[in-house]
Parts: sequence; structure tokens; C-alpha cells
Amino acid sequence: MRQSILALVVALLAIPSARATPAHDARLVALSAALARVGIGLDTRGGGVVAAMAGCRDVVDRLQPSSCYRCILADDRDVTDDVLERIKAVVDRYPTEMLAQADIHTLKLCRRLDRVAEQHPYGGISDLDTRHAMIVVTKPEFLASIVNHELFHMIESAFPAGMDEHDAEWERANPVGFSYEAGPSSSETKKARPAGFVNWYAASALQEDRGSTFEYMMAEPEALCEMATNDPVVHAKVKIILARLKTFTGGYDLMDTLAPCVRSAGWR
Repeated sequence: MRQSILALVVALLAIPSARATPAHDARLVALSAALARVGIGLDTRGGGVVAAMAGCRDVVDRLQPSSCYRCILADDRDVTDDVLERIKAVVDRYPTEMLAQADIHTLKLCRRLDRVAEQHPYGGISDLDTRHAMIVVTKPEFLASIVNHELFHMIESAFPAGMDEHDAEWERANPVGFSYEAGPSSSETKKARPAGFVNWYAASALQEDRGSTFEYMMAEPEALCEMATNDPVVHAKVKIILARLKTFTGGYDLMDTLAPCVRSAGWR
């Protein structure tokens, strides 16, 4: 029995972790260095370590405030080569000065991220008070969208030109009679995109509408351009973000990375 256990331990130790190869280590170093250049730390401690937002309190989960989010940090099994490459590809598109001025302290890579009181899973969250961004890495195909979305929340909070909870310009672009509190009309179903929004989540809050629109501009430009061609409200929102990007440090450089159909001044 003891020999069997010893053999099992030896076998498990022989299995390489996701970080055991020089190529993987190089990717991790490259991402860490890209983030460090703009003052962002990378947190991938794993091992069941939990990171919670500042809004969490010393109470049972069901009594936690709605501002409490909890991230179970990713470990070697989650932070694969694909994950590292996808995140770095997103970060590399942003001008150094833009991310530096966004004052992001840490990018935390999560295996799971929940709004604690509701036990509702999220793909990402930005803690604007402590300047930490948390993203879930277990579905790499969504990483570009998630990272761009959360980076935009951080960036717009550092360059708040009209981008606040009372954004009159943005509100005027919405469909007549729409309110974020009520959401889309009851006649619409979640099988379809609500008119005037890139997705259902965008219709949940003004800040999420801006973040979701920008996310599509960066990560899904073809889908966005098709929407904007036929949806004047989405078109108007894209134009608002483009105009505001021009006021951000490095904004013109970021615009140069956008798909031609997104940045085209010919859109009318």
C-alpha cells in the first residue's frame, strides 16, 4: 500500500504544470513586463487564494452588500499559454501613456468571480476605488471582450470627460422612453439584441452600455459595424466614444488600431 502511494506521488510530481516549460515562462514574463511598464501588477497566485473587493464586509455571504465581489485567483491549470497570449495581445494595442494614466494597480486573473450576495458569476469587474481589475480566464474565447471592457472602465474613470452616471449626451442617444432602471421593453426577448444596444448587458446600466460598446469596437468590430449600419442608436454611441477617445492621452494612437469601418469618418 505504501509503495502504491509512493508511486502515485512520484507520478503526480512528474506531470508538468502549465508553467513548467520555458516557452510558457517566457509568455508569463512578457505579459508581466508589458503590464509593469504601465504600472500594473499581475496577480495569479492560485492555490485557492481569494481576492475580494473593498466593498465586502465581515458578514455572512447572504448579507454582503451588492458591491462585494469575490475572485478565486487562477492557478497554473487556468493560466495557459493561450490565456497569456490573448491578454498580452489586448494590452499591446493600448498606448503606454493611456494605460499609465488610467492608474490601474493590479490585474487579477480569476478562476471564478462572483457577486457574493447573489452568488452570481461575472466575467470581469473593475474596482475603481482600489484600482484593481479582475477578469475570469477559464473561457479564453471571451478574454479579448472582457479585458477591453474592464480596461475601458478604468480608462474612462481617469479621463472623465462627460463619462459619469449622469451622461446627458449618451442618454440623449438612447431610444425614446428608454431607462436603464426599467431595461428593454417587456415585448423584447433575450433571444435578440435590444434595439439601440450591442447586447442585453449594455442595457443594464449606463456605464455598462459605454463599456460594452467600446468592447465591441475593439474585440468584435465586424459585428459592431453590421449593427451600426442598421441601428442609428448604436451608430450614435460609437461616434460619441470616438469623439471622446480623441480627448484621451494616446487616444488617436488607439484609434489607429480600430477596424476601418469603426473609425471611418464616412459613417453618417
